[in-house]
Amino acid sequence: MDFDIDKKSSVPNNVKISSDLFNRYLGAGSLWTKSVREGINSYIQKSPPSLLWHYCSAETFEKVCNSGHIFLGDLDSMNDYQEGRWLRDQIGRRVSSSAQEFIPYLEATRIRFHLGPFVTSLSEDGDLLSQWRAYANGGRGTALGLSPEKLSIPIFQIDREQLSGYTALCNVIYDIDLQEALADAIASIINSIVSEMQGKYFPPETHPYIPCAAHINMNLHYIEPLFKNPAFREEKEWRIIRFPKSSLMNTWKAPSDVRLSDETEATTLRFRTTLDDIVPYFVFPEDNTLGRMIKGITLGPLNRMRDHPLALFLSKSGLSDYVIRRSSATLR
Repeated sequence: MDFDIDKKSSVPNNVKISSDLFNRYLGAGSLWTKSVREGINSYIQKSPPSLLWHYCSAETFEKVCNSGHIFLGDLDSMNDYQEGRWLRDQIGRRVSSSAQEFIPYLEATRIRFHLGPFVTSLSEDGDLLSQWRAYANGGRGTALGLSPEKLSIPIFQIDREQLSGYTALCNVIYDIDLQEALADAIASIINSIVSEMQGKYFPPETHPYIPCAAHINMNLHYIEPLFKNPAFREEKEWRIIRFPKSSLMNTWKAPSDVRLSDETEATTLRFRTTLDDIVPYFVFPEDNTLGRMIKGITLGPLNRMRDHPLALFLSKSGLSDYVIRRSSATLR
């Protein structure tokens, strides 16, 4: 990327300056202060409801039951174009006009180094009209009720030891006050970093902003899937989130050299195609035992599945101990 930096004066010893700048503003876990951790953790529900619902089309329902897994999709490939960017946009609006030169570095290091996170969306409500319309083929699909207890994954916590390389369950945080407080704190750090570098010139490829931006990205990487526009509050969303062990390697070289840092994940990462894109994903669970986690099925308001063929299909797919109901929504 060609960063737009005003060439005013040359400053030697970029490495030392980068180190000093990093330690002053980002050292000692400054983005993970006790108040930040406690603030986020206080909004994370420790006890999910007895069932969490995954809305899908009838075609996806059939594939899920037969395969025994669901897809955890790349956050950037989800329908909401602000997924993974909602909190970043809040930060960008709070960065001072003179500090906007830092933002391209923040974007470049995100694209260059990070894989994922990967998520699938669930809802506390198994019969919500807006969900039927948006995620279940206009009401023709189904909602699968998954037992959080059977998922056998931990509830997300802001804990350094719990991040990279694990899968967790978490409710989405819609609270605008917490979002603004986090954005203010990070924007303040960026403003301070840029203020100290004003009037100094560095080649873009060795700029002290790079390690600072990479570190901020590393932290945002783990919290950005937790936050969403408050306008979506009605969805009461929870997420299964996988944070890969892998980072992207050799992205500065030829495309043929790009690879994942973890060989095991390189073999389990899969790809699917849309009309105009190739989308990476992981499956959950990897042992294809989702059937034992399905304890409820809601048929959409326009779903035409008949009782006996559906029962035979579910039996053949190995599902048992579930409750089927039809949506109470009136939709034509």
